[in-house]
Amino acid sequence: MQPLVHGSNRSMIDTVPAEEEAELWVKDYLESVYTETLAASLGNGAVALILVVGGVLLLRRRRIASPVLQTWACLRILVGGYFAVRMMAVTRDSFDVGFLASLGEENIETGERFASVFSSVMWIGTVASVLWTAALPIFVLSWFNRRRITRESFGMVNVGRR
Repeated sequence: MQPLVHGSNRSMIDTVPAEEEAELWVKDYLESVYTETLAASLGNGAVALILVVGGVLLLRRRRIASPVLQTWACLRILVGGYFAVRMMAVTRDSFDVGFLASLGEENIETGERFASVFSSVMWIGTVASVLWTAALPIFVLSWFNRRRITRESFGMVNVGRR
């Protein structure tokens, strides 16, 4: 789904007219959002590839699967947390560009109060997103650090056989 987002950002950049200074600023902003989103998506893709490799190694009961999956868990927490915080910043900046820029001078006080509430809600959502992103990796870290699970997962003990 993220490549579709990138494509829509690119078409938005191409349709922004470059005639006035404010419009140039918006065009530059959209270009920076596109670049950051692409970088974060590539990072998430690399982390997903590590998960797939770890899963295949686990299915084949290779001992290296545990360190690979634990590496995935650590990277997922770091990359997922970074992605959540960056997307919060992008959303807040988009709000500033779209909503606050459209307000007239007479409505700026109301807009600033609304922006304050919006920012607080964004932080709550970001914290929830980071916690949700970290839940599975924390489980994986704790699961593969148990001796019994490691022995059973990698064929060191014949479970259920005599």
